[in-house]
Amino acid sequence: MRKSNTHLQKRYFMEALKNAKRARKKQKMPNTEQSHKTCKSAIFPEQTIMAQSYQEEHYHEVYFEILGFEQSSAMQIVSHYAKECHVDLKLANSMFAQDLQTKNISPIATHDILPTILSQEYGIIACATTQCLETFFKILESLFAERLLRGNIVAFALQKLRQYNYSLCVAESCTGGTLSAMITAINGASAIFKGGITTYSIESKQQILGIKDSIITEHGVYSEACVRAMARGVLDLFQADIAIATSGLATEDTSMHNFLHLPAGMVFTCVLIRDKLPISIAHNYLSCVDGIDYKDSRVFVQQAASLQALRLLLSVLES
Repeated sequence: MRKSNTHLQKRYFMEALKNAKRARKKQKMPNTEQSHKTCKSAIFPEQTIMAQSYQEEHYHEVYFEILGFEQSSAMQIVSHYAKECHVDLKLANSMFAQDLQTKNISPIATHDILPTILSQEYGIIACATTQCLETFFKILESLFAERLLRGNIVAFALQKLRQYNYSLCVAESCTGGTLSAMITAINGASAIFKGGITTYSIESKQQILGIKDSIITEHGVYSEACVRAMARGVLDLFQADIAIATSGLATEDTSMHNFLHLPAGMVFTCVLIRDKLPISIAHNYLSCVDGIDYKDSRVFVQQAASLQALRLLLSVLES
């Protein structure tokens, strides 16, 4: 029986590492570039490139996730491959904590437009030379295929929708158009994204999306029932294939609308594919965050909930 490419790549990779170690001992050169050259040429001979000297080559940081795995699990799985490829790994939430201390919410990689908050529970940062990173991610691609998310999660989600030939629309409440802004910031989004609407008030939810009074009075505007109804309403409004809906508390709400006394940070999200059952989640995005100012919590929740909505979309597409 013919062995798979994944099996052969893993075998070649381990053989290349052994050869590299022998070469380093023989030449007495504890040089990471030498081992990388040997590994790369053994696994991907057609992509072998003459590298610059190790001293001249710059280190880069690349954000990645493995869909369906939280940080700790993903780290355990990939740490062995990272070590062999001379790639340093760190949990992205440690970078988030540093940004909170310096009040510097900035992109986590030079090529990535996403803020650091996306990485709180899922992301990992890989740090190495360009060639070491290429080798490392080639191995991860062979192991995880479509579950490997590298770089921009928004662009990744739109690429998946394009593969499935699905159109997308969104109905937002507490996220206030943040999700739509993230989507439309990606070049080519118009081929996928039909539109979004921010129904921030109860009246707009009822008048534009057709939310029934019974849903508001029995379940509340901050509820799974509400976001499911919002998803159905916006799906019909834009005649798209998939809808995402969000509703929750970006900050504290002591009004009668929060009769269930839900805490600040609690957001309900729904993904609905036409002719399929809706999938919804509820999550408190402030429950595990320390040190964030009250005035900053609104933007934090809006961005974190929008990115989590895209993760939910990707998990639904892969299910």
